[in-house]
Amino acid sequence: MKIEEIKIKNYKVFKDVEVKGFSKLSVFIGPNGSGKSTFFDIFNFLKDALTDNVSIALLKRGGIQEVLSRGCDPKEDSIFFEIKFRDPEVFAEINKKKGSKKKSNPKITYGVEVCQQPGESKATVLKEYLQ
Repeated sequence: MKIEEIKIKNYKVFKDVEVKGFSKLSVFIGPNGSGKSTFFDIFNFLKDALTDNVSIALLKRGGIQEVLSRGCDPKEDSIFFEIKFRDPEVFAEINKKKGSKKKSNPKITYGVEVCQQPGESKATVLKEYLQ
């Protein structure tokens, strides 16, 4: 899988960030507290949310109050991720099954928006899509 871009909104130090232009080897450098570990925690958060559920993913990180960016209101604001990637291995297998000689490797977009509704103890997925 090759990630091409990621959008992050309201996740810890990332208020509204879009990262593009990943190469085969990307290096992240910066001072302490700039978000290097947080950036990689996004993938663990998504893994936990997809494996278990978003409430558990948030609880592992101290709850929505600990995950939302500073200045966000847990009653009004949500966390949003959108990842665009290509997975040549998956499409190579699909093309092989179809007997197609054309090498198809379309861009896949996965997006999810998570919040905690007022008065609720569990998180809610407001929007989720896979294109």
